[in-house]
Amino acid sequence: MAAVGDRAGRPAFEIRLDRLRDAIALVFLGALGAMMISASIGTTTLWLAGAIKGQSYAAAWSVWWTGDVMGVLVFSPFLLLVLRARFGLPPIAKLLEALALFAGSGVVTVVVFRSHLQLLFLVFPFLIWAAWRFEQAGAAPVTLIVTVIAVWAAVNRVGLFARVGLLDRMITLQSFNGSVALTAFFLGATTAERNRAQAEEHVMRTREAELNRRRALELNDEVVQGLSVATYAFGSGEISTARRAIAHTLEAARQIVSDLLLASGDGRPIGPGDLVRERPALLREDAREPKP
Repeated sequence: MAAVGDRAGRPAFEIRLDRLRDAIALVFLGALGAMMISASIGTTTLWLAGAIKGQSYAAAWSVWWTGDVMGVLVFSPFLLLVLRARFGLPPIAKLLEALALFAGSGVVTVVVFRSHLQLLFLVFPFLIWAAWRFEQAGAAPVTLIVTVIAVWAAVNRVGLFARVGLLDRMITLQSFNGSVALTAFFLGATTAERNRAQAEEHVMRTREAELNRRRALELNDEVVQGLSVATYAFGSGEISTARRAIAHTLEAARQIVSDLLLASGDGRPIGPGDLVRERPALLREDAREPKP
């Protein structure tokens, strides 16, 4: 997948997982789809070896497949994050926020699973916090912390898992881990996509502002200054100089207008006497004749 690029020149799949399409590809192709192959090979091998009976094939396959899918969803984003990690301390405020996030998510998850009440939903605000503030860099570690604690609680029959059977524990654990992984994963990718779009929009606005500034300076240098020279020449009685200044100013103004139209997508050149608007601008009476 990484070898194929999109129209913007970016690869079809990026390990940064900062696009929703990357998250969808990893979930449906890397986890749900690819793990069907591994589950089928593993379960069939057990059946051929006589380790399981035919009537247990479907149950063994589903357990194998679910475990592999959870492994991909939980560990793949974290390992990809470690693979592209850059060493260096972030700003102190960001570092303290990240430490508070990781510590808080761990403490709350332990409390939730030690309790006999159904409080699993209390961990989701930490997933939202991680994805919203740190994108995948926060969502992946928090997902790993929460799911590891959940597995520990299920294995040791702590709190919520103390009085339920093996099947109920498996269903609860896999459903919880899947919900946690998918929520953090997709929200982190969506947040990264939104932040990138905002950054690109800011760059475009900055470039447009700089371009408008250059156009304003060009109008001042070519048109305003040229008209000032023509006005001074008329006042001094230098008619020929004034005419040359006006001719130069008109040519410069026409070139600026043509450049602006070309930049806007209209490549039609502007010649002498051409009218772009439906009707020409009318000079006011006070502009045609000077007041006495």
